[in-house]
Order: sequence, then C-alpha cells, then structure tokens
Amino acid sequence: MATKKEKLTGEGAESKNSDKNTTMEELLAAEGFSPKAVRRGEVVEGTVVSVTPSEVLVDIGGKSEGAISSRELGDGQSQVQVGDKILAYVLQSEDESGQAILSVKRAGGEKKWRELQEGFSSGAPVDVRGLETNRGGLVVDLGGVRGFIPSSQLDPSLLGSKGIGRSFKAKVIELDRKSNRLILSQRALTAEAAKKKFEDAAERYEVGNEITGRVSGVMPYGLFVTIEEGLEGLVHISEVSWDRVSNLSDQFKIGDEVKVKVLSIDPSAGRINLSIRSLVTDPWKERLEKYHQGSQVHGKVSKLTQYGVFVELEPGVEGLVHSSKIPAYMVDIKPGQEMDLVVESINPEARRISLIVDEGAGDDVKPIEELVGDSFKEESEKSANKEE
Repeated sequence: MATKKEKLTGEGAESKNSDKNTTMEELLAAEGFSPKAVRRGEVVEGTVVSVTPSEVLVDIGGKSEGAISSRELGDGQSQVQVGDKILAYVLQSEDESGQAILSVKRAGGEKKWRELQEGFSSGAPVDVRGLETNRGGLVVDLGGVRGFIPSSQLDPSLLGSKGIGRSFKAKVIELDRKSNRLILSQRALTAEAAKKKFEDAAERYEVGNEITGRVSGVMPYGLFVTIEEGLEGLVHISEVSWDRVSNLSDQFKIGDEVKVKVLSIDPSAGRINLSIRSLVTDPWKERLEKYHQGSQVHGKVSKLTQYGVFVELEPGVEGLVHSSKIPAYMVDIKPGQEMDLVVESINPEARRISLIVDEGAGDDVKPIEELVGDSFKEESEKSANKEE
C-alpha cells in the first residue's frame, strides 16, 4: 500500500508541481494537508489503516503512517481492525522510510505514569491492588504499573499477607519515572480523611456546645465519647469531675450515655477535647467562703501520697496535709480516717488548701502563727508549690 508520501509524489502531484526543486512541505501544502510532527516518547492517537500478520499501519496525522510491529501490539490487541482508534507510544519519530515506529504496549504504561504524575501533583487518591508482600511492605498494581507501600504507611488490617488481593485507595508520595520508582501511602490518605472529618466537625460544633454522646472507651487517662457516627472526643480524667477520680471503670462503662461540653477541636491533631465537670458548678466557687486561714476544719482522709495526705473536707473540696506537717506520732494514717485540722493557707487560683493537724482539738485553738513559724511556713509553701 502506498504511503502518503508516495501518493503525493505520484503523477497527480507531478502535474501540479513541475518544478523539480519543490520540497515535500510544499507538496503537502499544495494538497491542503498539514502534517503533525511527532516526537519520541509522545503518546498519540490514530486510526488503523492497514493490518497484516507482521504489522499494523496507523494514520496519526503525520507525513506517513505509523507502524506497529506485532510484538508491540500488546495483550488484547490481536483483533485490531481497519478503522479502529488506537493509542500508541512513539518509539522513533521517523525511520529510514519516513515512518514513525509505534508501540501499543508502551502507550498503556506511559499513559498510566502520566496519570500517576497528575495524581502526585494534585494529591488525588489512586486505586491499587495488593500483589505480593516482602519484609518492607506491600507491592501493589496500578493498572499495569507496579508500586510499593512501606509497612509504616499501611493500615494494620493490610499488613503482611492480609493485603494480597485486596483493592483499596492510596496516595502517591514519591514518583520517579526514569528509575520506575513509585512509593505510595495508605495511611496518608486516611490521615487526610480524618483531618477533613475534624474540619467538618469544627464547622458544626462550637466551643461551649453541650452534646449528648455515648462512652466508647474507658481508659486510665480518660473517657472516649462518640458524639456522632465515626467521630469521637476525649474527656480527660481531669475533666470528668471536680472531685478526685482514681478509677474511671468504677463509674463508667461502654455504652453509657453522657452529656459533655466541647472544650476545643483541633483538626490538625485530629482531636476533640470534651468535659463533663464543666456542666456543673465548681464546688470551690460555692463553698470557699466558709474556709479562711486559721479556721478549724474536720475531714476524712481520701488519699495517701509520698508528699502528704489528701483530706476531703466536703464533696468536691479537698485539702493537703504536707508530709512535713504530719506529727511523728501520727504514723498510721489510713484512708477513711477522720482528722481535725487547721487551714494553713488557701490558693483559690490553684484550687489548693494547705492544712496542718489541729493538735489542740478540744482545747483552746492556738493562733496559726504559733502552730507554724514564719520560716517553716515559707519552706512548706515552696515544697507544696514544687510538688504541684
């Protein structure tokens, strides 16, 4: 079959262009044809004009048809017919006969790499399928291109052989076409989704909002509370009650309905801080008026520590008898024991009451200045501040 070049240089062309020095570009222009230049590495679309057992010729809009050898057709292309549209990769822009040498095999891979490059630039997720695992992570397939996800970038549910055959989405975090290096992360994608979830939550909930949720986790350091499907917040143990809380599992169980107050929402950290105690009045504000320096009080030991004894004066109000203020003869203090005490000092901002043992209980109470000397008071306050 004659190529475009042969057709245009035949008898018809000669009658129109008698000048022997006429160039090919001038001949093409005379026929009203503007050829498209193709470059090596380019992916082009063309129409099949000829099919033989050894090659396929494709009209790609150039000076001549492009040629695809049978070995460069690729899987699924053996039934190519004249008139079919086809994508091909330019292996050589022009051979000795003026034809572009094309490859369908390379076109698919090259097109996929370009799609991946676009995804890498935009941060868009890509679909992958687990192929095999090794010590470092999971090898995945992306439509004919292989990539790798390190174990540190995989969800635990996909680690080891659990990821083989599984299809999921991931994000391209490193791409080098020349070295065929393609690194992806599944965790980066889930982290972005989580951040978006908390950003949406920040628009729906304002600091100070009161919400009803359900306890979804009881930990030594606080409660996890589900405030809507897929969205949890944390009530730190210090925000559970105005009273001292030692064991949350004694008071709460999973599924309990609780009312909470929003303290803060941090989308970048994926965290919502909640409070239960903020919904009730601080006992200190209501009861502090009855306590002042030098007043006699009565309480019950609530906790023993290395630096002193905590005494509950009433629900929600505790004071501390520093270890340096406990008389030598009181070596067997136990939780629940009742004690007569004297208020040494009050720090409303720190919610702290310092106490000393009332050794004159039942007698005339001595002034606090006589119970503790000035220098001893200063030392005690420094020690208490340090422990705080």
